[in-house]
Amino acid sequence: MKFIKVSSIKPVVDYLVETLNRHLAQGERVLWLLSGGSFIPIEVEISKRLSAPTDKLIVGLVDERYGRLGHTDSNAKQLAKHGFKFGIEPVLKDEPISRTIIDFSNFLEHNLKIADFKLGLFGIGPDSHIAGIKPKSPAVDAVGLVSHYDWEDYDRITMTFAALRQLDMAVAYLAGDTKKEAIERLQVTEPKDITPSQILRELKQVIIFNDRISKEVL
Repeated sequence: MKFIKVSSIKPVVDYLVETLNRHLAQGERVLWLLSGGSFIPIEVEISKRLSAPTDKLIVGLVDERYGRLGHTDSNAKQLAKHGFKFGIEPVLKDEPISRTIIDFSNFLEHNLKIADFKLGLFGIGPDSHIAGIKPKSPAVDAVGLVSHYDWEDYDRITMTFAALRQLDMAVAYLAGDTKKEAIERLQVTEPKDITPSQILRELKQVIIFNDRISKEVL
């Protein structure tokens, strides 16, 4: 797990544009999974700067806020609103939650299997949640690739730890005073039910861009 200190989003965008362009230029099938929140400006800028052929690029979400199709707080809606340039496989399709879970799980299962390179982008909350996996939520004990639960902020549908473990690379971005504790907690070992972001320690390759430290943590 590598921490890279940055003072703006530019190095994050540059790194991810280079990474995606390289894999796409090699003719690889790339699965690119997006987060909402603080990562949206970065993802939008990346989408504008990709120059390699994108016919083998598959774009999806790591989590979504369940509700009617196109509701204001939807991650897909926010990405589109801010100018994301590619089509995103929607989690929400105006279906009941049971069908939505099945469809999202099928999308992940198929594309995690066929993709040559699987990249997930993650914001990490002040409470150390990652994707839609909140501390002490049902998602921390979920089996399968997808979890759904109703929380105090949103009705959440998210990739699980099992799904995240299948990624080839995970990139996180944390900046600002509200993320200070979340960065500090990533540098020590804690239970994943308390600090879900600890899952990053178990993934193949992890880059954490942040505004505080540069170091490697094993």
